[in-house]
Amino acid sequence: MEPLESHVLFVASDGRFAVGAIDEIDEKYGKYVQTQSDTFFQPNWTHVVAVGPHILFVRHDGLFEVGHIDQGNPAVGLPRYVNTEGPKPGFSTGWTHIVAVGPHILFVNSDTGRFAVGHIDEYTRQYVNTESSTDFASDWTHVVAVA
Repeated sequence: MEPLESHVLFVASDGRFAVGAIDEIDEKYGKYVQTQSDTFFQPNWTHVVAVGPHILFVRHDGLFEVGHIDQGNPAVGLPRYVNTEGPKPGFSTGWTHIVAVGPHILFVNSDTGRFAVGHIDEYTRQYVNTESSTDFASDWTHVVAVA
């Protein structure tokens, strides 16, 4: 079975997605191996962010989803995407940047100077907001997490 860091999720605007891995173990070492492909995603995600073992999907209209890559049966080794929470409405809208910062998530609206911080609860696998404010500078073109 591949380490979780080796998995890749592809998302298309029409709702298609694929899950795969960069093989690091057997005769296909260093090659991409696709393990799942489907079309059940919601379309038009504006942000897709890996946060630890979780994946956060956000659209400009406030729809969001939390999921993860399931390692699958160790004997078979077929990682696949699993929806944990969502898709559901009610998320804040208009984020221009969403960045994972360790286990936390930073949301920035560069146009207005609004920001929020949250995380995905490790037990419930749901998004939890921990701070939000409109007291932030605006006009950021890039936001990058630095370890």
